[in-house]
Amino acid sequence: MSIERLDIKIDDDVIKKIHKITCGHPYFITLVMHDVLDNLEDNRIDTKQFDKICPKILEHFARAKFEDDLNRASDGEKRVLLKIALMKLDEITPLMLSRSDSVTLDGLVKKDLVLKLGRGRYQIYNPLFKEYLKAIEI
Repeated sequence: MSIERLDIKIDDDVIKKIHKITCGHPYFITLVMHDVLDNLEDNRIDTKQFDKICPKILEHFARAKFEDDLNRASDGEKRVLLKIALMKLDEITPLMLSRSDSVTLDGLVKKDLVLKLGRGRYQIYNPLFKEYLKAIEI
């Protein structure tokens, strides 16, 4: 069966959630939609059904991408990533970290694990990666 013949309705709130957790990245959207379609119970995906699928999505991302991403980081960088992930903010400043940890930010930016949003503003490169870090508590 080809994908264009599927009659699936996706609630607007689910589309917003998918866009938020993937940051609009086409590769991540493809992975999420693959998992959504694999776990489809009927022809409509609402927020409740999507929230039920989310742990499977995180597990899939972990296998497909996040484990490799994390392996690029040194032990010290992993520690800083976890500190950032555990903060309840979407973005951080170096002032929120110790001096030695704030120096580590540049290395994490070079490895594409942290994004530099602007002067003194950083965030983990993807919300799902942040959730992955919190889940494994390196």
